[in-house]
Amino acid sequence: SYARPFNSTTLWETTSRSNIYRIPAIATANDGRLIAVSDLRYNGAGDLGNHQIDLLVKTSTDNGANWSSQTNLTTGFSTSTYGYGDAAIVADRDSNKVLILAAAGSKAFWHNTDKSIIADRTNPLEVAKITSENGGQSFSSPTDITSKIYNLNESWTRLFVSSGRIMQSRYIKVGNYNRIYAALVVGSGKETVKLGNVVIYSDDFGDNWNVLGGKDAIPVPNGDEAKLEELPNGNVVLASRTGSGRFINVFKYNNDGNYTSGSWESKQKSLVLGKGKATNGETYIVYAKDTETNEYTYVALQSIPTLNNLRQGVGIFFKEVKSSESTATEYVNGWSASNFYMVQPLASAYSTFSVQKDGKIAFFYEDRNRGGYDAQFISLDLKTITNGKYEMAFK
Repeated sequence: SYARPFNSTTLWETTSRSNIYRIPAIATANDGRLIAVSDLRYNGAGDLGNHQIDLLVKTSTDNGANWSSQTNLTTGFSTSTYGYGDAAIVADRDSNKVLILAAAGSKAFWHNTDKSIIADRTNPLEVAKITSENGGQSFSSPTDITSKIYNLNESWTRLFVSSGRIMQSRYIKVGNYNRIYAALVVGSGKETVKLGNVVIYSDDFGDNWNVLGGKDAIPVPNGDEAKLEELPNGNVVLASRTGSGRFINVFKYNNDGNYTSGSWESKQKSLVLGKGKATNGETYIVYAKDTETNEYTYVALQSIPTLNNLRQGVGIFFKEVKSSESTATEYVNGWSASNFYMVQPLASAYSTFSVQKDGKIAFFYEDRNRGGYDAQFISLDLKTITNGKYEMAFK
């Protein structure tokens, strides 16, 4: 009797405390295959830290109408005290490569009661890399890249990659690959959780990484889980979860045509959206056409819970992005409560999405909380999301 969005599909359903599903991630491979990933958390919904978690994947070759059976990507590597979770994914736009980064290990980023399992540099919360060479049809075993990430800054004592989508540039290509960006949550010390967002990028599709803005750059101090997107001029938007909305900062590349240097703005901006509880959502900019003027433009989408200061009422806000926009102040302006599409007015939490090969939005989110969530998929048209104002455009 639980009401779900019309034409939506439950990819994983939490029916007991022994098998709990959380943390959606989804990507569209170069051939159009949808790749959906979820945590399987055993005997409790808790995050990593003395806890077994596996990563599951399902795929669809028909824009989400039908889905494969699940594959466990980490079975045989996890144990009762060691797991893999909070996957972030990207599919290369020009090849069949797919990259997943995940938190791994037996240590925790934070813990309310047991300080002994909080990570430090000696016993870190690890970073695992899982790859596919065939568009998500099969995946490698997880490999450990912890030292590659922690060695970017010797002051970081614990970190993880924000789950959901690793952003790939539309404009910056170095060698064989377009640049990819991932948002970190970093901390130092055990007694006080000192949060901050750091952005790392790779020009070889995840083999080697650098810190955007320099190794000490923290564009959103005290930031939480975050998403990244790219303005039409190549500047990078960081949208970090907070209260009812997002903290926004923008990395501005120097105008040298090479995208080799630049800086974050000195202060973050606040974007207030809805009245939901702080939750990881998706930030995405699509190329679109205004249905009234027939002019081509860009539309920013932000998914977030919106109701009752709870993880409830997940939907998508939208606003037009002018090609001239280049700052955080410009980005936070123009959002409106009237420019909103409700996906699930009932209990709902984390969300992410990708553009399908047919131009629709593959929306993947956490639905119905029963100690854990159901992993729910729905395919949405941009015209539906924007109340008829915009439709997807392709060059």
